[in-house]
Amino acid sequence: MNLVIEHLRKELERQNLLIATNEDMREEINKHPFSSWPRGPMPEEVYPNMEQFRDELEYAIAILKSQQQKEE
Repeated sequence: MNLVIEHLRKELERQNLLIATNEDMREEINKHPFSSWPRGPMPEEVYPNMEQFRDELEYAIAILKSQQQKEE
């Protein structure tokens, strides 16, 4: 169970980094609207449900931790 929780935490960390990167990119585009940067798609275009997935990861971690505490 600990391994599953740890992997979910790592995925949650990656998801938070992805969301932060998307926000930074959006701010940069707002500061410089006529810039040619970024040339590729925004993270939100590739992963449209990033915030929902982050919330689901947090919920899953909480459930597993709760279940783990009950078993101890």
